[in-house]
Amino acid sequence: MAVLKEYLLVISGLFMMPCGINGEIKISIPGSSLSTNGSIYRTWSVDRAVDGRNENPQLCECCTAILRPCSLELNLQQSYLVKRIVLKGRTDGAYLQFKNIKMYTGNDFSQMVEQPFSDVTDTVRSCVLSPPQAMQAIIVIGQREGDYMTICEIEVYRQQDCVNGTYGPECYKTCHCLEGPCDAITGTCGTGCKRGWRGAACNESEIKISIPGSSLSTNGSIYRTWSVDRAVDGRIENPQLCECCTAILRPCSLELNLQQSYLVTRIVLKGRTDGAYLQFENIKMYTGNDFSQMVEQPFSDVTNTVRSCVLSPPQAMQAIIVIGQREGDYMTICEIEVYRQQNCVNGTYGPECYKTCHCLEGPCDAITGTCGTGCKRGWRGAACNETCADGSYGTNCSLTCSAFCRNNRPCHHINGTCIEGCADGYEFSTDKTCNTPCATGLYGHNCSSTCSAFCRSNRSCHNVIGMCLYGCEDGYNFVTDNTCKTTCAAGSYGTNCALTCSEFCRNNRQCHHINGTCVDGCEDGYDFFTDKTCNTPCGHRRYGRDCSSICSEYCHNKQTCHHINGTCPNGCGDGYDFNRDKTCNATCKHRTFGKNCSMDCNCDECHHINGSCAIFKQQCDTGFKMDKDICQPCERRRFGPNCANDCHCEQCHNVNGSCALYTNYCDGGYRLENGLCKPCGQRRYGQNCSTECHCERCHNVNGSCALYSSYCDMGYRMENDLCIENSEASSKLSSFSTGAIGGGVAAAVTVTIVIIVAVVCYKRRRLNK
Repeated sequence: MAVLKEYLLVISGLFMMPCGINGEIKISIPGSSLSTNGSIYRTWSVDRAVDGRNENPQLCECCTAILRPCSLELNLQQSYLVKRIVLKGRTDGAYLQFKNIKMYTGNDFSQMVEQPFSDVTDTVRSCVLSPPQAMQAIIVIGQREGDYMTICEIEVYRQQDCVNGTYGPECYKTCHCLEGPCDAITGTCGTGCKRGWRGAACNESEIKISIPGSSLSTNGSIYRTWSVDRAVDGRIENPQLCECCTAILRPCSLELNLQQSYLVTRIVLKGRTDGAYLQFENIKMYTGNDFSQMVEQPFSDVTNTVRSCVLSPPQAMQAIIVIGQREGDYMTICEIEVYRQQNCVNGTYGPECYKTCHCLEGPCDAITGTCGTGCKRGWRGAACNETCADGSYGTNCSLTCSAFCRNNRPCHHINGTCIEGCADGYEFSTDKTCNTPCATGLYGHNCSSTCSAFCRSNRSCHNVIGMCLYGCEDGYNFVTDNTCKTTCAAGSYGTNCALTCSEFCRNNRQCHHINGTCVDGCEDGYDFFTDKTCNTPCGHRRYGRDCSSICSEYCHNKQTCHHINGTCPNGCGDGYDFNRDKTCNATCKHRTFGKNCSMDCNCDECHHINGSCAIFKQQCDTGFKMDKDICQPCERRRFGPNCANDCHCEQCHNVNGSCALYTNYCDGGYRLENGLCKPCGQRRYGQNCSTECHCERCHNVNGSCALYSSYCDMGYRMENDLCIENSEASSKLSSFSTGAIGGGVAAAVTVTIVIIVAVVCYKRRRLNK
């Protein structure tokens, strides 16, 4: 109860403190001693630094200046609990005189500690002490030679006075003085201690143990009726008459066995006060928890009538033995007083209650800390002062820490809170035990990351690593990035980027990563309007950019053209030039027509398909004759303009009538001359003009002279229009007739063969064209 009262005193003291208890009071320095080891500048004496004047530092009228290196030593009138020290310098710009300064403090100049400045400007240096420190001496040192150290004012602030019953830095210690306050620094009580308290600061408490009921015995002889129970009967009112004392013949021992074990703070033996002091000498004392294990306890306070043993810290004991040494006299003990420490507040036990226990209900055992009611959540052991083993928490440590505490660190032994937060994938803000996975759509550390919007099935991803549980939406590559935040690489698209952009996407196959739409449209020959992926060639009879061009209707047999460039696969229809234009939109050039424009019109202008010259009212070229509106080559044995000329051979050139290209034979009455079959000259006729007609001029074929001449050569006579030699006229006539018939038959056969050969050659030439 006394300890509880002490705690209540501290708390009530805090409420009773003035509002400025955490504030400070400026110490009045005038009257303190101030000195220096340096040379003073002119009349700028050291007392200026503590005169309380700082109204005009720019004129330096309130400052002291000391030649460096130097020290300025301030010895306060007493020791204070100092919270802050402030040094003030010049404000006229001479800031160098306020630099390279150090400060030391202490209770005397033999034990000084450097104090760093926490706030430094060109004109002010402050040192804040937290908690406040006890000090009386302050030294300010100016370093670096060749300049002055100028200090305009030293201000020292102490903590405010503590309320009665407290002392020390920030008044956090307690004292129990009989009257008035205790010393602000040491807590010493000058008026003595209140009842139940002891020590210099009267903050050590104890309770006198009620010994009656304890067992007391001796191994010695009792003097008369001075029985041992007198030493524990609590009566001490008249020790000089010895009516309250026991006396035992030495050597002897007096054994006291308390009713239970206590944490004893002090044992007091009281003797006679009538002058028989020898009966109180040569005494030793032993203590322990049982008589088998005893330890000698020295007396800390010995007079002729009182012997005290102070135990600090208190010791657990139940047995006390007082031994009277030296034979021949009595040992007289008038009273044995045993004091124990005050009861600990719940949750503490042991010497000075410095140990803790965490019982489920009520106090623990004052000495061992054993909890009879079991432990609070998170604690284990007999004294319930051992936290649950790593990995467990709660009542009887029966609960297991989450497997998802960060870094596999243990959780809080009481409530299971993961000390360093949750592992990735678990929500710490709503569940400190880290047993709750991230909500759908979240993952990672503190569930602070958002699942990709491109996770398949409603953005569901793994709560730890963000992996999309059901793969990625189209256009994102699950294989290379299972969080589905990476679009398909260039050239791929679709589910898991497994599809390849069409090779017919314009500009290097760039397509949309989701649906494969070609970003810049299709290459020529593919229909972007019906298939954005550009995998569909142009439809029937379409080609080119966006299939916007129409195949020529003049492709051969009106076939569809190539979907990219419009080329007609099997060439052009009649009248269109495939060599010049593969799309078959170019008609034949001038003077050509037909298949691949391979045929000559044989007129200046003709229809490009059928070669008709008549529609343009054109005449045929030399060697050609109009036949059904078309200029056809002259028939066999004809040549020249409109085929009006006879070439006089079985086959000749239709333009110039040359027979040499086709035959070496002319009709009878003609002979080859410069490739042409020309009529026989005068006086010649027959095959190859080999026969003489024997008249001035005769028919070139049959040699008839009658049409051209009226007389024959000499020796010849006219007979049947022929000039026949006179002597042989009849025989020659018979011979000529037979020869003429034979020659005519041979010539007819020859001409027939030549015509057949000529016709075959002519057809081959036309096919080649």
